[in-house]
Amino acid sequence: MESEDVILSKLKKLVDKTSEQLRWGELSLREAIELAENTREQAKNLIPDMMDKYDLIYESRFERLIWQFVMPRQNSDPQTSIRPLRACPTDLRW
Repeated sequence: MESEDVILSKLKKLVDKTSEQLRWGELSLREAIELAENTREQAKNLIPDMMDKYDLIYESRFERLIWQFVMPRQNSDPQTSIRPLRACPTDLRW
């Protein structure tokens, strides 16, 4: 069984990697949401008893990163700028 420090270190690396991908990756809105969902599932395997804290801390971080970085890229894409994006990350269950 891994120590709490090792588990939390893995969680930090996972969350940091996801944050970097949301910020700098060329992800579509769908891909960004799926990335956040997949990260949550991986976190659930690491910290099943602390998911309430995960949701409180990281769900809002990923939501902000999607709004701040992914949505503007999506809106500047000529293929998506002709139709407004109506899906909003807060409308979707992470």
